[in-house]
Amino acid sequence: MSKLNRYHWLVILASVIGLSCEQYEYASPTPGILEVRFAVKNGVNANYIPFSAFDTSTGTQNRLAMIMNRLDVRQSGNVKQEIYASLSAIRRNPDGDFFNCLDVAARDSNLFLGIAYVPPGTYSELVVSASLIGPIVIFNPWAVNEIPINPLPPYVGSFTIPINATVQESRTTVVVVTLDLDQSLIQRAEDYDYRIVYYASSVQQL
Repeated sequence: MSKLNRYHWLVILASVIGLSCEQYEYASPTPGILEVRFAVKNGVNANYIPFSAFDTSTGTQNRLAMIMNRLDVRQSGNVKQEIYASLSAIRRNPDGDFFNCLDVAARDSNLFLGIAYVPPGTYSELVVSASLIGPIVIFNPWAVNEIPINPLPPYVGSFTIPINATVQESRTTVVVVTLDLDQSLIQRAEDYDYRIVYYASSVQQL
């Protein structure tokens, strides 16, 4: 083999080795944040079961407990991700997370169901596993009223809420889930029947 041909083969070999060792960078999208807040609509029953702030002098507050065991967000194709109580959390409380539906923070959409880093994209629905826990407790200056609540059959513990929320890179999308007590509670003579009604009342990007 001539020196010229040998030189050509060395050039080709060096080129092949160089291509095989070349590093390619694949851009991975920066996640966004999905934050889920909780609100309660309470107009029809507000005179009987009003919102209240925590009274530090007496240590009391009107109460209707909701226990949430799980919160998921879904994309099309049934791709889902669980949402926890904070960005640093890796699981929820095994006994569920407690929320007071009669807290003034719920009236003002300032209770947080969860928050998570999620890939950019459009999310179609939230899946909430939660239940109301009675009785409703109302503190009056002259008495404490405890009002039983009874779930209407068939009992449902998991709720799918359409949201159609878009999450962008490095942006926060806030979804407000509203519990509609006006539609959920049915007043009887001495108690309430209930069938939980949720809906997404707001979706916005911060």
